[in-house]
Amino acid sequence: MIKFKKLLLSLLLFELLFAYVPAFAQTPPPYDYSQNGTNPISSQIETYLCSPKNGGSGVLYQCINQIYKFAIVLAAVIGVFFIVIAGYVYMSADGNSESVDKAKSILESTITSLVILLAGYVLLNSINPDLVQFHGNTLQPVTINVAPGTGTGTTGGGTTGGTVAPDVATAAKTLLSLNGVSAASTNCDCTSNCAINTLQLLAAGQPAIKDAPTTCNAGTVQVNLTMLNALITTANSGTGFIIQSITGGHHGIATNNTNDPHYLGNAVDVTPQPANATIQTQLVNSLFQNGATTVALECSGGPNGGYLPLTNATAGNSACIGLNGYHIHAQW
Repeated sequence: MIKFKKLLLSLLLFELLFAYVPAFAQTPPPYDYSQNGTNPISSQIETYLCSPKNGGSGVLYQCINQIYKFAIVLAAVIGVFFIVIAGYVYMSADGNSESVDKAKSILESTITSLVILLAGYVLLNSINPDLVQFHGNTLQPVTINVAPGTGTGTTGGGTTGGTVAPDVATAAKTLLSLNGVSAASTNCDCTSNCAINTLQLLAAGQPAIKDAPTTCNAGTVQVNLTMLNALITTANSGTGFIIQSITGGHHGIATNNTNDPHYLGNAVDVTPQPANATIQTQLVNSLFQNGATTVALECSGGPNGGYLPLTNATAGNSACIGLNGYHIHAQW
């Protein structure tokens, strides 16, 4: 009987240690590579490995949160492991009082540790969730009512030259460092003016370079601060996205419109990450809630010639998802 109990406990311990193996044997779903030149795999690696992004701008507080949560889970797993060990020692004691006392000691210490660990977390979380969350210095949306074209760099409006306002530079730096946000750096209409270049210029206090419907580098332009803050707020809400274009690229080609909202610093093209109807809905609604006057789907071969204006009611429209060039256009 004792041998049977030992065998049973050994099997349980073996199953505990190796129960995660079948999870790795599952075949993952096909990955959507139709992200128009973006690098979604790199973005995922940065998210899960806490990798510094965009030239070394790290997201330390988010890494600490991940490590903290992982430590709690690891402690719970170790606790269960020691409970099994205590049971094994107890069942194999065979009347030996010293072994029985040792098993009881292991069990009592483990349960006490787990209770303290979990009770502490629950107590702090119930008092104030912020006590178990580490926060970075994320910029909150700020609306500054300045008339377009004044040269302050706060509202876009097509003003050229000069330097950008400190708030604009700060917003650009924040976007470059936020987890869940990336900016296109390859396969752009104008290779030297991808979205990453636009944000880097703004972060350095310089106006963005704008392109034209059929040419590149048509001058410089200030960028709408409210728009940048809307993107920050959306990212902080947990909705991931890729910035495809701000002032760069060829827009308004059909009408040769050099005053397209992108070239005035008042528009952005973004792709939900991951690209599905649920995340798209969250993204569209957040853009509307943060001041966007127009939000539309754009893609090659899509409805209405590839341009479909959206409302909150139609935010989940999946007509463009998966098609070439799929992105969401928003303007302020």
